[in-house]
Amino acid sequence: MIWWTLFVLVLAWFIKRTFFDPLKFWDQFGVKTKPGALPIVGHLWGIWKKHVFKEDLKDIQKLGKIFGTYEGNRPILVVADQEIIKELMITRFDQFTDRRDFLEPEPKYRRKILFLLHGQEWRIMRNVSSPFFSTGKIKQMSQVMTSCVDEVMQRIMTRAKEKGYTEVELKFTTMTLTIDVILRCVYGIAVPDLENPDSELMGMSIFPRMLGMDSLRFFIHMGEKVMKQRESKGQLGNEFMDLLLKAQRQEKDNGTLEKHATKTTTSAAITEPVMTEEMIVAQ
Repeated sequence: MIWWTLFVLVLAWFIKRTFFDPLKFWDQFGVKTKPGALPIVGHLWGIWKKHVFKEDLKDIQKLGKIFGTYEGNRPILVVADQEIIKELMITRFDQFTDRRDFLEPEPKYRRKILFLLHGQEWRIMRNVSSPFFSTGKIKQMSQVMTSCVDEVMQRIMTRAKEKGYTEVELKFTTMTLTIDVILRCVYGIAVPDLENPDSELMGMSIFPRMLGMDSLRFFIHMGEKVMKQRESKGQLGNEFMDLLLKAQRQEKDNGTLEKHATKTTTSAAITEPVMTEEMIVAQ
């Protein structure tokens, strides 16, 4: 009898500790919490029946600009205060390095995307890529973008002159324009047959979800090919790919990229190479 009583007590303690105590996380910090959290599911129960963003607005109106919720047993802090958001996203951005992990395992290249990196690795990669988004570099890219737009307009005007009119599929046209800008700014390459819907590049860009891993492999292969071409030439330009390759060279020469880490870094130094082929292609 004593053993059964002890078993029941231990089981009750385990259930409380595992399923109920996590739902008191925000209480210990005095954070106002959205009512109705359930064990295991938190506030997710019935979410498929609701419009998520409208629900968030309703919660902000009821609970204020800062409150806690639970996704399952995971505590989530909702911040809708403009000044605090500015503090988190701009002033102290380098102190909030980690993003939530996806539920399913990510392919190795996708795991190395900047937004999925953690800790010191994220800090170094962010500081390596930041010069690409400087004021001067953005001005250079704006000229490339303008050139891409001019070419699109020229093609449209040419077709209009030939027939006296032309029909423009805006979704397809803007998609090809976007891809053209990315290819020129990131890789420094121009693809002549972008407006051909039968081209492999456009097919992989338009139907990435339908093609699944085939689409991912295609762009990985393209990134690897461009990277090898850049390395074989020996001379690097100012595109994003070149910026990463320069950082890779620096790391090989100096043995580290630690100087790219911010002064607020508190995590241990990384001993393994950061700018691997996998890391560069992922970006």
